[in-house]
Formats: sequence, structure tokens, C-alpha cells
Amino acid sequence: MDYRKADRYSNILIIAALPAALLGYLTLWISGIALLLLAAGIYIKAKYWRCPHCGASLPWRTFTVPVHCMMCGEKLSDPPKDKPI
Repeated sequence: MDYRKADRYSNILIIAALPAALLGYLTLWISGIALLLLAAGIYIKAKYWRCPHCGASLPWRTFTVPVHCMMCGEKLSDPPKDKPI
């Protein structure tokens, strides 16, 4: 999994955990689902949100994908362009 997919998937899982956590007061199993979604999102971010060149962890507190790695200075790859049909 590349760092762009990891960012997208972890954000989706963490955001999906929020409504489940808010509904967790209804039953305990809904709280468990929220906890699992949150843990999965954090795990994916920690494992795969890394520079493809040096393997250093990319900054978590950004709203955009960084252009260059903070450790090695290499340019991070551009997103894949859609192929014309």
C-alpha cells in the first residue's frame, strides 16, 4: 500500500469511528466497533504513512499530502494520472 492510499483509508476509518462512538451509548458492541475502526485507522497510518524513498514517517498533522519528505528531501511521487479511454 502506498502512502496516498494509507492516508485515504486511515482517514475514512477514523471518520467512520466517530458516529459509531456517538451511538456507543446504546449498546456495548457499537462502542467496540468504534474502537476497532479507530485502532485500524491509526494502525494503517502508523505503518504505511511513510516516505517511499527513506522510509521515514511523514507528518500526521497536515491536511494535505506533503510535496517533499522532511527527512531526506526527496520529492514524493505525483498521484497517478487517469488513463484516457
